[in-house]
Amino acid sequence: MATRTVDPKAAYELLQQGYLFLDVRSELEFALGHAPHAYNVPISQPQYDQLIPNPDFLKIVCANVPRLTPLVVGCHATARSARACAELEGAGYTNLVHVIPGWDGQRDAFGRILPGWSRLGLPAETGDGGERGYAALLAQAILGERSS
Repeated sequence: MATRTVDPKAAYELLQQGYLFLDVRSELEFALGHAPHAYNVPISQPQYDQLIPNPDFLKIVCANVPRLTPLVVGCHATARSARACAELEGAGYTNLVHVIPGWDGQRDAFGRILPGWSRLGLPAETGDGGERGYAALLAQAILGERSS
């Protein structure tokens, strides 16, 4: 099944139906605001003045989220979440929904801002996400490796 795309309001409705939100932004971006109960596994990590790929992205997601889990995947605008969806599809995830235009939004061809999750005033949380935050999910993946 190919990845579907939805707007933030439709994504919020899917969360009410049991979908899990996978936020692929950096830990700092996630801490500043994210969808309620979202999981945070950055697909890229900041290094100096650029983002570099997170080599552990798939390992961490696979260790913490079963492949049949219905997932809503989002980032700041859409580039990182599009890449995440492609990687997740390649790893066997079959029920993926890509949120466009992401957390903040993006500009259309005419330069107008298409509002994202935060600009639409949809429910949000701040903080590291506790057991759904990147540090905790990374630790779970490492523990899983050690017990295998």
